[in-house]
Amino acid sequence: SMSLPDQMEGFARLIWDGPPPEERIRAAALLAAPAEGLALVAGAQSPLRAGRSVVAIAAPTPAAVEAMAEALRDPARIPRMQGDLIVMTGDSIESFRTAQSYSVGTLPFWMWPNHYLGAQPWVLLLMLLGASLLIGLPVLVALRRRAVRRLRGRGA
Repeated sequence: SMSLPDQMEGFARLIWDGPPPEERIRAAALLAAPAEGLALVAGAQSPLRAGRSVVAIAAPTPAAVEAMAEALRDPARIPRMQGDLIVMTGDSIESFRTAQSYSVGTLPFWMWPNHYLGAQPWVLLLMLLGASLLIGLPVLVALRRRAVRRLRGRGA
């Protein structure tokens, strides 16, 4: 089953990273009316130990499990498989992000901005605005002082 988003989820996504509510609605609709040859891959953080992942391949028939395993081996299909829920019906593959993302391992320091700011462009915009103010205001003050000194030098 798939839980549908509540009223405050849109507001919460502005502050914290999370899956778009539309993703869960689409996934719930697809799982509510399963098509022929349904198979899915679901991934989540282990409830027993943080930093570990649980990945499950499920289907109502052994042939559908085998079809999903073949799709996971196909290099042409792999780029279409992203997120924590992948649903395959026949040859169609749909990927969803239905839960909060989590990190496993460590990143080199030069990848930190991409990781922390990649999903939140408005934070990057605020940082750029703040940096421009931190650079621009002292330069403005220095240029005004220089202009005052130059104008005093002409008048004397």
